[in-house]
Amino acid sequence: MVIVTRCQDRARKRLTFANFAGTNCEVRKHPLNMGDEAPGLRGICNPKQTKRESRLPRMKNQSRKILQRGDRALVGALLIVLATCFAREAVLAYRHDAVPGSNRSVAAQAAGAKAASVAPKPTPIEVAAEQLLAQRRCLAEAMYYEARGEGAVGEMAIAEVIFHRMRSSLYPNTICGVVFEGAQDKRACQFSFVCNGDMERPKNPQAWAVARLLAAKIMTGAVRLGDITENATSYHAVSVDPRWAASLQKTVQIGNHIFYRPRTQSRGT
Repeated sequence: MVIVTRCQDRARKRLTFANFAGTNCEVRKHPLNMGDEAPGLRGICNPKQTKRESRLPRMKNQSRKILQRGDRALVGALLIVLATCFAREAVLAYRHDAVPGSNRSVAAQAAGAKAASVAPKPTPIEVAAEQLLAQRRCLAEAMYYEARGEGAVGEMAIAEVIFHRMRSSLYPNTICGVVFEGAQDKRACQFSFVCNGDMERPKNPQAWAVARLLAAKIMTGAVRLGDITENATSYHAVSVDPRWAASLQKTVQIGNHIFYRPRTQSRGT
């Protein structure tokens, strides 16, 4: 009986010490191998983390989940924007390439005209999106038809000429205006592909995709144009020698093209 009392006292001391130290302890009954008639008590302390320490992993998990949800929301928004742009471009391409009455029945044309008459008026944002996609297509077509075999540097040189002309009062102030200037008179086209029938031929899908992507990056600022053409506003292929070249200042040759700027204009002005 004395032995049991000492064990009980020892267990109580351990429990008291554990509670004093600020930890949670469990007290379990079990035999002390002293006979079945004398079960004893033994204090078994299992220190646990404090409330502050236990909250840290939970807070980290919650922060990680919030960031993951934010990333998914951002990716979803970007996908929606891209899908909208590509869908609108497909509509523009259809409108641009379709020839009324070519492969459509009279009933189909009448149905299309009726649908167009009841279609809701586009919002200013939709109009701006269509205009932006049209300008990107004009830039991509110029780079594709003029320099698709000369890599990104050759295509960017063509883009530079277009933007240099846009800044000049002698040319239109939009990409499509510069590219298709003189298209009404086939003898006055500024870019030969506009009037020589190249646009009626099928495009190389891979090269066209590259030109479209580069045009999008240029217009969004992801790819910045430098001045590799030295402020050139004109160019011609090395295989030709146009008469107007003598009146301009030659700047540089890039790939299969020689670039020129006005003689009264210095680089960077």
